[in-house]
Amino acid sequence: MNWEEIYGGIRAFAGRAATKINQTADMATLQVKLTMAEHKLEEAYAALGKASFGHFVEDKENFDQISACITNVKNAMLEIRSIKQQIEELRARALEAEKDVKIFKDTVSETAAEAANAVKVAKAAKEDAEQRAAAVRAKQEEEAEPLEVFDFDDDDFITDVSNSEDAVEIDLEIEE
Repeated sequence: MNWEEIYGGIRAFAGRAATKINQTADMATLQVKLTMAEHKLEEAYAALGKASFGHFVEDKENFDQISACITNVKNAMLEIRSIKQQIEELRARALEAEKDVKIFKDTVSETAAEAANAVKVAKAAKEDAEQRAAAVRAKQEEEAEPLEVFDFDDDDFITDVSNSEDAVEIDLEIEE
């Protein structure tokens, strides 16, 4: 796994975190809507009870009012049902997001373990390369021919030096 994949995973995680925050905000909004719809239902039931009471006790002919109250009760119940369905869908998405987060965490853990292992392998390879290089240098030094060393005395002197850039020849005259 390379750094681009890790960076992409982090960006995806940030996106999922933002989605989770939005889902939480949506859940709170839906809970408020649900409470308001339940309050509307209670008000509709109260209005229906009042209209029904007037009809049965006071012999009022208020069928239109009772019908409107029943419609309000049905509408409030439908709204509550719809909001509860939205809440369940949001919960399902939230559970899926939690699964994604777990998978991402597992992936990050695996990637970290792979990276740590890669570092160990790289260190071992470096040490091996250094050991091999040292062995090669030692073998080269062992197999190298010794250089001729000239011992110049005070009475030795240089008689001719070539001016060519290709090669330098030094002629020595040695007095014996």
